[in-house]
Parts: sequence; C-alpha cells; structure tokens
Amino acid sequence: REYTFIGDTLDAEFLVKGLKPDTEYIFMVRALNEYGAALEFATVKVKTLNKREDEKLKEKEEKLKEEEMKLKKKGKEELINGIVVRTLGTDDLKAGVGTVDFSLAKYKDKDKFTVQIPMSMVRKDSRITIKDGTFSFIFNPRDLYTLEVSKVDSGDIDSYIRVHFEREKGSHVPRSKKASSKAYNIFFDYIYGKDSLEINRMVKSGKLFLNHDTITYPNRKDVYLAKFDNKSGNYKYVTKNTST
Repeated sequence: REYTFIGDTLDAEFLVKGLKPDTEYIFMVRALNEYGAALEFATVKVKTLNKREDEKLKEKEEKLKEEEMKLKKKGKEELINGIVVRTLGTDDLKAGVGTVDFSLAKYKDKDKFTVQIPMSMVRKDSRITIKDGTFSFIFNPRDLYTLEVSKVDSGDIDSYIRVHFEREKGSHVPRSKKASSKAYNIFFDYIYGKDSLEINRMVKSGKLFLNHDTITYPNRKDVYLAKFDNKSGNYKYVTKNTST
C-alpha cells in the first residue's frame, strides 16, 4: 500500500481537495513539534459522500446559512420557561437607534423579559430603548462591555449581552408610603456558549424612566424614585424625579 504526502498544517484541521465521490480513503497523521516527530502515525479511514448525498448535504448547508442570515438580520422572539426572550437583529437598528416595545397586548400576561444583543452589535455605538408602557430604559449596549466581560470575551459566535427585566408583583413598600408606579427588577449579564457572567455596573449610565400614576397620585412634589435594598429589605431614596 502506497501513501502520498499531501501537506502539513499548524492548525487542528486540514482541507483535502480533489477527492472522488463514493470512495474510501485512509489518511495517516503524525504530530510534529520543536523536539521532532512522533514515532507513531494515527490512521483515519473515511468514505466520501456519493453525488446524491453530497447534493443533500449542500442543500442542508445552504438552508442553515439562510437561517443564520435571517437570524442576523431579523432576530427572533421565543418563550423560554415563561420568559419572553427577544434576540435583536441588525434590522432592529436604524442608523444606530432601535426600540424594543413590550407594551403590546400580546405581552399583557407576561412579567419576565430578556433582550439579547449579539456581540457583533454590542461592539458598535448605538442607542436602544426597552419599554413596556410604564417603564423605559435607554442605553448604549457598548456601555455593558465592561472590563470583566472583555477578560472572557469569546468572540461574536454564540455570545450576547443580555438585559433582563421583571415586573414585580410583590409589594415592599413601607406602610407609611404608597407606590405611585409599578416596580421592576432589572439586571444584566454576558452569555458566551453555556457560560454566563453577571454584569454589576455599566461603563456609562443609561437612562431609566418610570411613569408616575398622575390620576391616583396627582401631587408630584412628594414623589421620588427609590431602589429596593435586598440587605435591609427596604426601598432607598435615589432621586426626587421619576427618572435616573
């Protein structure tokens, strides 16, 4: 049996061209480093696809590419474990500005939402508004690319910056106070493959607005924005306004 040398590579893969369809080939591979070559060859036996199988594979690959391009442009929306997950596409931004609106009737019975922003979009300056009718959050996704995220940055494939927000049903308001707006829990993370990293602070602050119930509470002079403190179990004063 004769073998023909076909080449070497510094990568973990090697493309062999010019193979015949429906034909069995045996390849021999040997590792080489600065100390010399390995004594033994690893042998790999493969058989190429016949023409019909090859055409079907090409059709599948083309379909996958079309789906990937559609996802990249249009994004997608899913319901996962009761959470509305919206993955943004490039079409969601016009001249670097985009809005994700959860105030539509179809979200009326949903309380948990996640907006996934692909890393390829995070790397560019943009302005995104997430709103649900009584709440608005305006931010630049790039401001969620923190030092901690940069240390584990795995590239653009299967990696996202995520903004989570939940409509809080439980009331933590002290008896002496009254809530003039809905309460929300907002948090961020970076997901890369099966791993995730919590983002505790933005590089530059975004803008948060909570709509004040002017019918029930017309007197705005006593209204202030508060943040719930998990340690004390109480709301703490943030600002006199309804935005921060």
